[in-house]
Amino acid sequence: MPNLIADEFNDYFTKLGPQLANKIPVSNKKFDKYLPHNNLNSAVFLPTNEFEIANITQKLKHNSCPGLVEIPASVVKFASKYMASPLASLINNSMTSGVFPDKLKHAKVTPVYKNGDKMLLSNYRPISVLNVFSKNFEKIYAQRLNNFLTKIIFYMITNLDLDLATHISMAVTSLLDTITEAIDKSHHAIGIFIDLSKAFDTLDHGILISKLEHYGIIGTMLEIFTNYLSNRLQCVSYNGTMSSLKLIHCGVPQGSVLGPLLFLIYIIDIRIGSTLLKFILFADDTNIIFTAKSLVELTTVVNLELKIASDWFKANKLSLNISKTKYIIFRHNISKTANFPIFFDDKQLDQVSSTTFLGVEIDSDLTWKSHIHKIESKIASAIGIISKLRFKIHRKTAMLLYDTLILPHLSYCDIIWASITKLHFKKLLYYKNVRYEYVIRLIISHSQTIFHTCSKLCITQILINYK
Repeated sequence: MPNLIADEFNDYFTKLGPQLANKIPVSNKKFDKYLPHNNLNSAVFLPTNEFEIANITQKLKHNSCPGLVEIPASVVKFASKYMASPLASLINNSMTSGVFPDKLKHAKVTPVYKNGDKMLLSNYRPISVLNVFSKNFEKIYAQRLNNFLTKIIFYMITNLDLDLATHISMAVTSLLDTITEAIDKSHHAIGIFIDLSKAFDTLDHGILISKLEHYGIIGTMLEIFTNYLSNRLQCVSYNGTMSSLKLIHCGVPQGSVLGPLLFLIYIIDIRIGSTLLKFILFADDTNIIFTAKSLVELTTVVNLELKIASDWFKANKLSLNISKTKYIIFRHNISKTANFPIFFDDKQLDQVSSTTFLGVEIDSDLTWKSHIHKIESKIASAIGIISKLRFKIHRKTAMLLYDTLILPHLSYCDIIWASITKLHFKKLLYYKNVRYEYVIRLIISHSQTIFHTCSKLCITQILINYK
């Protein structure tokens, strides 16, 4: 029975991308209409060496899943000085031959329940894990591809209103800078938060290869990426049982190093489809910003430009999830802007007062109330978990739990939202009228007494930013 369920999951996951792609309306425009001018330069990938491989291997996370080879990353790191030289030779051979090893293209997928009816396959998210050695190959290619793109594609789009964020904080900061600048001028600002349906799974291989060639990835270099995308197989692991391998027909590999970079190349020309809107791109998260002097101008221009953007999505065979795509008109009450609706493909988008962008809850007034409330709830849950263990753990373990369960919520994009008012700031220091610092001290003391010395577990990150 488990093997039958595993096969059903694998069949569902491998067919999902092509099924979504087939539902996208056929466009009367071709994708290459939106591409910038041809690049006259071509990419040359320099060979690697054992020192570069050893450095990459040492940066692997110890807890990285091994994939189908069942070799833990910790073992690979331990043996890196012995494996670096043969790995470098294999990668250099791959560069000269234009072949990416087939065994490194096999993925192990684990279905993770999201919500709803547990009997429905659609309520499970596929978590894909690749061969641990594929990370060495992919990081070498990603570094060289990224260096080439930085010089070429970024130069080609210099005059476009497009932000290609390399860090989450950069993406959110770019969004906020545009909004606050508009507010300072007494203008109106709108943010449209795009949700693409299984973006990584529906990406068309033929279009991607054509775009790579257009940007200067030719010859053997192009053969490498063509081979990398072809003949990819995956199996599903369910309750200790493995399904049979199935072919993946479209999309970029989930959980891969190259996947996000290839996806960026795929959508980087979106800005050419609309000359007025500003796009902020980070992996498969896309945000559209526009500012205007009046609400009438704002909504009129946005609705016209979204029709153009819709043609780009269809030409590039990407599907927009209308029900999950939201927009915010900043510093305006929803009731006051209800008469200025926004449409995409003749379907009205939902206007909200707050939404999540790259893990940060953004509200229309930029007060960060929603984000603080979310952090407060997560920290309260973490404290509840740690407090139940307080008599079974020692101080060092408690501090590790704090660093793992609490501090990440406080430090995540804190440069963005830490400039909050004193009233909101206090909410992060108190939980049911008890200071978090006090609770943490209580946890690590193994008793009902508090340390007399100042705890090292104060919320330093927030305090620094608040001051």
